[in-house]
Amino acid sequence: MFMKRPGRLTLKEAAYLASVLPSPARAWDRYYLQNRTPTARIDYILQNMVDGRSLSSTEAQRARQQPLRFVPQ
Repeated sequence: MFMKRPGRLTLKEAAYLASVLPSPARAWDRYYLQNRTPTARIDYILQNMVDGRSLSSTEAQRARQQPLRFVPQ
């Protein structure tokens, strides 16, 4: 979706990929093809990372502000 190596993903891109794990095929139809972003789910994942002390709240806030740029099929 992003045509990057995993180590080059932004926090928001990684959170997006985590948000589609329950059903990547359905997420492809729902989000990618309709050019939508699961913002609430991404925010939830980032907040869990803050609560688990993997991220600071400042890092999470910066990640929320980053755009998601998908690579066309």
